[in-house]
Formats: sequence, C-alpha cells, structure tokens
Amino acid sequence: MSASRAKKISVTVDEHVLRDVSASARRAKRTLSAYITEALARDQRAQRLNDLIAEHERKNGEITERELAKVRAAWRD
Repeated sequence: MSASRAKKISVTVDEHVLRDVSASARRAKRTLSAYITEALARDQRAQRLNDLIAEHERKNGEITERELAKVRAAWRD
C-alpha cells in the first residue's frame, strides 16, 4: 500500500462487528485504524477485479470452467 495522508472520519459500526474487527486487529498486531484501512483497500481491489470480470463477460460471454482451468495451469508454471 502506498503511503498517503490519513483523514479522520466518524462512522457508525454495529457493536458486534466492531468487537470482532477489534479482536482481529489485535491478533494481527495492527491498530484498528490500520486494520480497517487495509480491509477497505482490499474491498476496493476486489470490487475493481469484479468490475473487470463483469466487463470481460459482457464483451466475451461468461468465463467457462475450461478457460479457468487454462489460467490456473498457466499460474502454476
């Protein structure tokens, strides 16, 4: 993750979610802010990937199991 300026915000989070996320941050030896920032960045990367896949499938049709197998085999090499 590239270094950038942080901005303080206020959000409302379900208390059970906050408890679980806080515990996860402690286990990861991260601050709550760093842990949440990393989680949000991960979510954004996943959304961009989903958008790319959806765009590809709109143009080329649904990705088949055969195509996935071919890509997986190439990654192993």
